Amino acid sequence: MKQTRKLFILKGAYNEVEAVLEQIQFKGVTTLYNEDICLQKILQTFKNNKSVVCPEHIVTDIIFKDAIPIVVYSKNKRNYNMNKNKIDIDQDIAEQFSKIAESMNCDIGDHIQNTSGSQVPGEMQDCVFCKKAIHKQKLIYASENFYVFPTVGQFIKGYLLIVPKDHIMSYAQLNPENQQEFLTVLEDVLYILKLTYNANDYLVWENGTSQSGKGKAKDSIVHAHTHIAPSKLTIDEIERKSKFDFEEISYTELPLYSEHSYLLLRKSNKTWKINNNPNLYIPRQYIRQILAEENGIDGEQWNWRKYPFNDLVDETNMDIKRAITENWNDIPDRIRRSIVL
Repeated sequence: MKQTRKLFILKGAYNEVEAVLEQIQFKGVTTLYNEDICLQKILQTFKNNKSVVCPEHIVTDIIFKDAIPIVVYSKNKRNYNMNKNKIDIDQDIAEQFSKIAESMNCDIGDHIQNTSGSQVPGEMQDCVFCKKAIHKQKLIYASENFYVFPTVGQFIKGYLLIVPKDHIMSYAQLNPENQQEFLTVLEDVLYILKLTYNANDYLVWENGTSQSGKGKAKDSIVHAHTHIAPSKLTIDEIERKSKFDFEEISYTELPLYSEHSYLLLRKSNKTWKINNNPNLYIPRQYIRQILAEENGIDGEQWNWRKYPFNDLVDETNMDIKRAITENWNDIPDRIRRSIVL
């Protein structure tokens, strides 16, 4: 998976370096100017899972041996052939920096111009999940307020989404009654997956969008959805791997975290942990990247936009419906009433 927490050092004339700093505005990057540069601020930025871009500074060169130098130059100074990482201030600075970061396998996130200052839920006819709900494509389960179906981009079979029928931003917007219904749906779905694949180890998570949608990529899906995927990963392992700080909460407390985007994980003992730090950079499809790594999936096959894995979507759908049909008489009545065949 791609890396974060890189230190990029700009070398060049003062005014040209400042011009570059002003243009490097990415969600996963913090730019520091001369008066801001200190070890504490750099380490805090790394703690927030972001990379740092700053002017050349002797302290950072000493402390960070893996710092990535970038030469800044203008059309009158094109003799910097000694360094492969160069930014020409007369060209598109953001694009040049993005290419350098990509060559370093560094995730810097979306450029600010590609994110929304505010984003209301939008019209249902424009929402991919609402379209799925309307056409009931590949549904396996439908309760009064939720749909369940295999998700596009499932690089492993048995990967499902639970999606509210109402077009809301996150599960933090559920009322208490729908919260309880969701928890019942979740247990039903885990029962069905156990019936189908004879496995108990599933990871449950939600990438919750804030009420305003501020900072969300403009092409993101803002209709709330919860992921369920087979995995032996524990939340403790994800915490160690990500270096994110999570707080344990009860699910009924989730509405208290609706102001900011959040990452919510379900522990195997049915308790939940959340991170809703507004300063933290969480890469797109981050948990999917961790799952892909767990399963030895190479490259960017975790990216559902590039790799839909429609064949596995169909296989999961058929596996589940076959298991349901074969075990119909043993399935509790409450679950049978919500199954879609």
